[in-house]
Amino acid sequence: MRRKKVHPSIVHNWTRSETYDSNGRTVIKDDIIRIDGQQGQRFMFLQHVINNDNGAEWIDCHEIHKGAVGMWRSFRPEQIRFLSDR
Repeated sequence: MRRKKVHPSIVHNWTRSETYDSNGRTVIKDDIIRIDGQQGQRFMFLQHVINNDNGAEWIDCHEIHKGAVGMWRSFRPEQIRFLSDR
């Protein structure tokens, strides 16, 4: 019987944070936010991630649809808009 090949674990050089400072306000995990370019949708903020290898930055969120948590989405941090912002 042949042995299965064991693949090495992927190691990401990422820095993750459950907070993000945006426009002088702080977003923390589970805050409800809006995203520029996503008309009429709300999102639950999960984490801010920085890839230390190439400097890429993004935020991870869950879509909120009819009060229920939906798909996992990622956006650029500068797209964050607070519910009270217009």
